Formats: sequence, C-alpha cells, structure tokens
Amino acid sequence: MNAHGKKCFILVLLIAFLCVHSTSALNEITADDISISINPEIPGPNELVTVTLISYATTLDKDLITWKKDGKTVLSGIGQKTYQTTLGGANTSSGLEVTVVAVEDNSKISKQIILQASDLDVLWEAPNSYTPPFYRGKALPTQESIIKVVAIPNIPGSQNQKNTVFNWKLNRSAAPDSSGYGKNVFLFKNSYLNNSEAIAVTASTTNGDYDTGNSISIPIVTPKIIFYTKDSTGEVNYDNSLSGGLSLKGEGTTVLAEPYFLGIKNNMSDFAYTWKINGKRIDTPTDPLSLTVRPTSSGGYAIIDLAINSISKLFQSVSGTLKLNL
Repeated sequence: MNAHGKKCFILVLLIAFLCVHSTSALNEITADDISISINPEIPGPNELVTVTLISYATTLDKDLITWKKDGKTVLSGIGQKTYQTTLGGANTSSGLEVTVVAVEDNSKISKQIILQASDLDVLWEAPNSYTPPFYRGKALPTQESIIKVVAIPNIPGSQNQKNTVFNWKLNRSAAPDSSGYGKNVFLFKNSYLNNSEAIAVTASTTNGDYDTGNSISIPIVTPKIIFYTKDSTGEVNYDNSLSGGLSLKGEGTTVLAEPYFLGIKNNMSDFAYTWKINGKRIDTPTDPLSLTVRPTSSGGYAIIDLAINSISKLFQSVSGTLKLNL
C-alpha cells in the first residue's frame, strides 16, 4: 500500500471512531455522566429557577427528555434540556424528576432533585458606633469599626444553629475561621481602605438536604459632630441642632457635642478630646462632650473647635466647629 493509501485508511478509521462515539444511545453511560445545573444555585422564595441538563458523554439533543414536577409531567420533547419553574414561598419544596430516553435504542436514565425555596435573613450592626439617645436611625459603621453580622436561616431543621453549617465570605474572600458548624455570627473590623463591605453567607443543614444563602452590602460612612444645647437641668434640646451657630445670652450656655457614628460607645476612655476656643486649647471638661461657655464681651464672635481622636486606631477620629455670636 502506498503512502496515499495509508493516509486514506487512517482517515477512514478516524471517521468510524468519531461516528461510534457521537451516538445518542445511553446504554454505555450512567446517570453520573449527566449533571444538573440550577440557576440561581440557591433560589429564594417565589423566584424563577432555570434547571438545565449538562453532559459531555452524550449530546442529549436527539434524546427524548421528560420533566416531572411532583409526579406530574410538565415538559416533554426531543432535546428539551432546560426547564423553568417558579418556586413557592419560604420553606416549600418540589420534587423534580427528569428522564432521558435515547431514540435509537430506548435506553433510559433518570435523575431526581429537590427544589427548595429557602431564605436567609442577614442582620448587621456596628456595636460600638455611637448615636444619641432616642435617635431613630441605625448606628452606621465608620473606618475601622467593629461590625457584627448575624445569619438567621428559615429552613427546616436549622432552628438549632448547631445543626447548620455556615460559610462566610468578606468581599468575595472566604472567611474559614468564622465558618463552620453553628457559626451564624460573623464579627470583623472594617478596613480603612473600604467604603463598603460585601458580605455573603450560605447555610446548609448537616444532612445536606437544604441549602440557602444571601448577600448584603454594608455602607461605611464618615462620622460627624453635631452640637446641641443643654438647659440648667441637663435636658438636651435634640429638636434643634446648632448648625447655624449659637447666640450667647445671659450667664452662658452649656453645649453638648454628639459624635455620630464614632466608635466611642462603651469605649470613651480610648479617645482623646481636644477643645479649642479661637484656636487656643483649653482644659478638657469633666464630661468631655460638654462645654459651658460664657460671654466675656459684647459683640463679635468666637469659634469653638472639638477634635476627638482614638488612641489605638489611626482612622477613628472626628472634628467639629461651632460659631458663637457674642
């Protein structure tokens, strides 16, 4: 046989080999050769879910594919590799069975999965972030704040947190030290480089039947000082801030500085308080956030400055200025 004949013979063998392995018959593959993709991977209540069959061992395009949901046929046809359904409310589930039948030899493979509509509440707080009494808003974190995140899964069997596995991520990076059995609380310190913190968590029961997850973004804000007045009884007038300055009358006024969102809650001794009047430093009052001012002359104005700086954290600081009309 000449060289040209050898090439043809090899080419014929190669074509025959490809033809044998491109068949859609299922008798040479198993259920493990067909995988099921769910999008989203952890669906929430009342969410549209797309379920897709994937196989690298057979094309599936020429096979009869039948989908059953809770025992009822919902889709059937040649090459029907994708099925969409809307899940029910939280803690509801549906059984999904898909059967693949090869048209050539009627060989059959079946797969079953459970679609679980689960949800996960993720709550967070900045436990050291300061807000005044009766403040109606949330205490927000600032640079280098301690942030506490709690995951509360609403899936069967997870009421006992010790039977649930939690996996945490901070800004897309795994947090293995904070993950594991019963670890539904994630505590961390904000990086001074970040303007927000992205948190993701998944929760699954120990038997592996249920999985759920959620993600949140936590904003990082800049602290600020807002000044108020105190009356002779110590009552603070929170209804009117001194953003426009203060006109001194009579024997004087006590001014209260409220450092919103600074991490001084339960930790005031870790901060240094510097008061100045017209640029000159004065002694820190016994209550470092209160200063009683008295007019020494009539007419003109004076400037009060307060700077609060953490002793142990470089970026935990705030300053404010108040104009006094004499």
